Amino acid sequence: MPGSSAYPGALDNFAAASPTNLGDEDTTGRTHSERHDDVEAAVENIETELGVNPAGAFTDVAARLSNSGWLSTSVATGTANPYTPTNSQAGETVLINHASAGTVTIGTALALTAGERIDFVQYGAGQTTFSESSVTIRSTPTKKLRAQYSAASLLCIGTNEYLLTGDLSAT
Repeated sequence: MPGSSAYPGALDNFAAASPTNLGDEDTTGRTHSERHDDVEAAVENIETELGVNPAGAFTDVAARLSNSGWLSTSVATGTANPYTPTNSQAGETVLINHASAGTVTIGTALALTAGERIDFVQYGAGQTTFSESSVTIRSTPTKKLRAQYSAASLLCIGTNEYLLTGDLSAT
């Protein structure tokens, strides 16, 4: 049906919207019906991103978002130096706890899929540096966390390609 989505339990059926109810036009000259079309397009974009029925492999939208890495589900501590995260840590926050300078090595074995991420916190006093092993890490200005308790997210943006953003050191 035009004007409604296929999302389960959706409350977005706009078939009855008309330019004569709830005020004819807004300050930009857009009618009530046109504003509903904007909302409908936004709902359709969300459906495209999350899938029409997230219950397929997931019990609800929160489970799907959690699996995508956008919601951190647990906290792990990384004490090995160098520390090498695993793909099972997607969506986790890892506390890097080194007394002296330490390294987080990102290699092809990590194999996150685009959109998955791991968050890192420099929990110990030692500065944390991210190193690449047959992958590309894009960041600016450096690949080092700035200070104790600095945090950064490592986001997979493609096969063996990552974006490191957060509280990074200038030098």
